Amino acid sequence: MNGTGPRPIATLWEWQESAACRAADSSRFFSPTGERGEARRERERRARALCDVCPVREECARFALTIGEEHGIWGGTTSQERIAELRRPRGGRSRADIAAGREAA
Repeated sequence: MNGTGPRPIATLWEWQESAACRAADSSRFFSPTGERGEARRERERRARALCDVCPVREECARFALTIGEEHGIWGGTTSQERIAELRRPRGGRSRADIAAGREAA
């Protein structure tokens, strides 16, 4: 990081201190290059098992939706699930709009 981008606001990140995955190996949540089939399903199953007992699962999933995270398991959701959720309209608003607190046009 070159220091020219926006700086994180600590209160937006504090939930991560309580995350069950805080000390876990990140490879549980992010797919290595070329991972397919049963290996991917098993890795995702193990990641979701940790998310299932996480006290900040909802905050994590909401964060990933809000920023449009394209990789990994966040709050028990896969990138494909988040993309589908962001595209699904809800009462005139997408989940991305709802997560960001934007009103319907």
